[in-house]
Amino acid sequence: MTGWAWVLPRDPGSPARARQITNEALATWGADPESDAAYQLLVAVSEAVTNGVTHGTGEVTMSLDHIGGLVTCEITSHGRWITATADAGPDSEHGRGLALIGDFAEITRFERGEAGTVIAFRVLVPVLTAAGLAA
Repeated sequence: MTGWAWVLPRDPGSPARARQITNEALATWGADPESDAAYQLLVAVSEAVTNGVTHGTGEVTMSLDHIGGLVTCEITSHGRWITATADAGPDSEHGRGLALIGDFAEITRFERGEAGTVIAFRVLVPVLTAAGLAA
């Protein structure tokens, strides 16, 4: 397993930076950046970091690990995410993030507490072979 970790500021540009970091990690690990799974991972990462920035009070920590093509991401923020979507109306800007992440990735951990929120999720992303074909 090869893992990386970053601390991102509570800044509107952090979700874009998180997507860039994720793309760089996927490229380094030989994953297929054009796969649907890579797109799904990027959406989940972007949404998780956006939630950390929106609902947090400080920095957001992001880590990425992989075993073969199974990529695991963990986001830690100093805030309490909104978990219920029942109150989200059709024009609501909040209340759907966790469900969206779950649509694109397998959520393996979600904890909310006084110190903040931690979410971990994983996506199986095809790894490119030496011939450039997805395995």
